[in-house]
Parts: sequence; structure tokens; C-alpha cells
Amino acid sequence: MMGNTKSNQPSCMNETVAVNIPPTIKGDGCKTGEPTVEIKKNTTNVERTTVSTVHTPETSFVASNSAMASLCLEDTEDAQFPKRPQLRMNYNSSSENYSSQLSTLREFEDEKTEVINVEIEYLNVPPAVADFVKPENARKNVMDSFEMIRTLGDGMSSCVFEVKHVPTGERYALKRLRRAQSHSDLLFAGECKFLSVLKCQGVIRTIDAFVDETYFYVLNELGVTDLFKKIKANGKLSEKIAKEVIRHLLETLKELHQTNMVHRDIKPENVVFTDNQSNFPKLIDFGDAIVVKDNKIYTELVGTKCYLAPERLRRHYGWELKASDVWAIGVLAFEMVTGKRCFYGSCDEQVMERIEKGSFKFPELFKPSSLFSHFVHSLLTVDDSHRPTAEFALRHPWLSVSEDVNEQRSLIEAWNSNVAKAFSWTVYKP
Repeated sequence: MMGNTKSNQPSCMNETVAVNIPPTIKGDGCKTGEPTVEIKKNTTNVERTTVSTVHTPETSFVASNSAMASLCLEDTEDAQFPKRPQLRMNYNSSSENYSSQLSTLREFEDEKTEVINVEIEYLNVPPAVADFVKPENARKNVMDSFEMIRTLGDGMSSCVFEVKHVPTGERYALKRLRRAQSHSDLLFAGECKFLSVLKCQGVIRTIDAFVDETYFYVLNELGVTDLFKKIKANGKLSEKIAKEVIRHLLETLKELHQTNMVHRDIKPENVVFTDNQSNFPKLIDFGDAIVVKDNKIYTELVGTKCYLAPERLRRHYGWELKASDVWAIGVLAFEMVTGKRCFYGSCDEQVMERIEKGSFKFPELFKPSSLFSHFVHSLLTVDDSHRPTAEFALRHPWLSVSEDVNEQRSLIEAWNSNVAKAFSWTVYKP
């Protein structure tokens, strides 16, 4: 399916790269009532509670969300952009599903005031998740309090749904993990732990956590669209929009890495937007996130193949996991602006071989700006000890808001000077 393109691949950026800026270069232009609660205790471990509340929802507007939807920037497989192989998640959204998801901003009609009576049976909170689930959120059936709107994603370890909270009428994203699944309590507790301590604006806001007899649940704010949809709807994004999204993502990574947190599964499906008109992204799905120690060796292989950095395919240190998050940002930048897959192949082995070599090329008819090309190659440097950190990447001239030619030249000179000093600027290598 693939020809031999080895000779056409760009070389890995392991050395200083100078970028000449033409004299005339410019930046690319591119309300509810309070519930009355009556608790009736019995002699078992289950408590029954009757909740009565007046429901007077206002008219609201919401767009469909595919925070966990499949990424396939082309509906059909081809040599340039075949369907991406997955390691942990298996997404099966069809093109018809995408058509319906992309098309709707739905107006929910005003409802008549009504009294809702919900009988709740409480359970004991499992010890493994006691730090994250409030006693009143351990129930016999959590879904009694929610109305299912649609499935947003269905994976091997979890499912995500758009739901309506029955007592309030609010819409949320509800992630569900089956309790009987191996290590589900650890995955649930891990994600709750991260989301409970992460307060940065670039991370999706967690509302609450629940558990019932069958599942664990994480309730998050609802993203109205994601990066996949933005690319899918437009074919590709302008450099102007891409640099705004990438800048925010790097700022979020900078904050995460300063606390030694790594995401390990950055991809378009895990970048959402809470406003259709906004280019401010938020990271979701911290199920594979961990806190690392720079000098500790890690061997677990999680994430999505097309976004894995070369060092992830072997034993790697904690500082290298931070570097691999930055690699994924470079892949996102390439795919946003070109609308094509960065690393692809006719089989998994070919994809991994290209990643290990850093072999990628811009589409034949696509002419990236010099600064954008330099930015992508810098973040996709195979030698992770020479790959810029999130903090240093934010200083790249491509992300500059200035269109002044002399200022851009100064930024390029400063960048190349720092790169030449190698370890004096990278914070990944302890």
C-alpha cells in the first residue's frame, strides 16, 4: 500500500537549524428549586432517600460532543491517511454518526414546571475510592438521576455519554467504567485524583464522582466540540488558528510538567472546546496520566500509536515522558494545518518504524511557512534530550503574536543560540 518514501523524508532535527526569514515575512492569518430531602434509614447497609424538587429548566443550547469519538480525518482509508491504530481504546464511530454529530446545535424546548420524585438507595463506598466518592454518591443505580442523551465514545476500558441531570436539567459528559473490569478501581481513583487537584484552565472541569453496583462514574463539564471535529469540518485549520490552539496546549503542559504530571495520551479526541466559537482547548481523559520522577524508569506502553514518541517504544525515564507529551503536540500541529496524518503506514510495524526514525513529510501541494515547518521539526526531534520543553517551545517564533520582521529575526536568533547550548536550556535531562 505504501511506496518507498525513505529518501523523501525530512531528516531528524538533532542539530541546530537556522531559519532565514524573508524581509517581508508576516505572521500567517491565518434555574432550579432546591431539593427537599427526606432520609429513611433501615437496618441494612442501604439507605433509602426520597428527593422531591421543583424543576423549571430554562431554554438552553448545546452542541453534540465527541470527546471520545473516533479520529479519522479521511472517511476512507488511503495511503496518506489510513485509520489510526489504537493501543487502549477502540473507537467505532461511522461517517453517518459524524454527520449527525457535526450538524446539530439543538434547542431544548421550555418544559413545564414539574415535581420530580426520585427514590435513592445508598450503598457503602468501596474503600479503594473512598477519597473521591462522597457517601451520598454511592447509590444502587446512579443512572436513576440521569437521562441518557447520546453515546460520545465507547472504548475498551470506558464509555462516555452526554447526559441530562434529571433534577436540574443540566447537560454533562459522564464517563463510566465497569467495576468488574480488572483494575477499574485504580483507573477510576487515578483519574479522580488528577482531576481533583488540577485547577488549570486548560483541563476539563470535573463536577462529581459516583459509584453504583455495576459502574464507577466521573461527571465532567460538557465540551461542545473537539479538535477532531474542527479539523473534520474545515478539512484543515489555518496557521493562525492552529498557533492559538497549540499555544494554549503548551501552556497547559507547562503547568502539568511543573508538578511532574504527564498525560501520555494527547490526541485530537482528547482536546475539547466548551464553546463552538472558541479556540481555547481543554485536555480530557486523564486515565493514563501519572506523576513521574525524572530519574525513575517506566516501561508501560499506553496511549495511541500515531502520537507516541520514539522513546515510548522502549524503557524510558520520567523526564522522557514529559518530552513525549511535547512530541504529541508537534504531531497535532502537523495534522491541524495539513489535515493529513503525520505518521501513517499500511501496518502497525510501518507506523512504528516511521516514528522511530522521525520520518514524515508535508503533503506535496502544501506549502508551510518557514516558521511553522521549523516549529514542527523542532518538536518532532527524535533525540528527546534535544527536544524543547513545553516552556521552551512557547518561546518559538512561530507562536509569537508579533508580525514585526526584526523582532521575529531576533527570536529565531535567540532560539538557535539556545539550541546550540543543548543541555543549558532543556529541563528534561536531570
